[in-house]
Amino acid sequence: MRAREPAMRAREREVAVFTIGSAAFTTMLRHAGQEEPLEAVGMLAGDCSDVATLVLPLVNLAGPGAFLADPYSQYLAEKRISAEGLRLLAIYHSHPGGGADLSAVDRQFAGLRDIVNIVIAAAHGDCPMDVRGYRIQGERLDHVALRIGS
Repeated sequence: MRAREPAMRAREREVAVFTIGSAAFTTMLRHAGQEEPLEAVGMLAGDCSDVATLVLPLVNLAGPGAFLADPYSQYLAEKRISAEGLRLLAIYHSHPGGGADLSAVDRQFAGLRDIVNIVIAAAHGDCPMDVRGYRIQGERLDHVALRIGS
């Protein structure tokens, strides 16, 4: 068992902090605000430095309180990521009237790809905007700290 421990700790450190470039973070938040009262959904991509620098908003086909990315807009986003020599680092979506916790459906979706999932909770009432990152590996949910900047 001891031989596996360093690898497990290294993996946990690898996802402990996720960096989003300042311009990308602003674009992501703007997209979330523009889609209200519907949920926004999109992808974040970056190069081998694992810093998200490209925001790819997707069309949400679902009604209020849910998101379902349009397959064609997702295809175009993934094609652009590949064409620019980048890789998919994260998926984001917003909760216009709720908190930044993952719902049961969000958890299922987040477990489909081994990437960071970001939830943007819009400010409402006395509650400020909240943005949180998560990673799901099997049954394990890890909170991922978000760092804004390059």
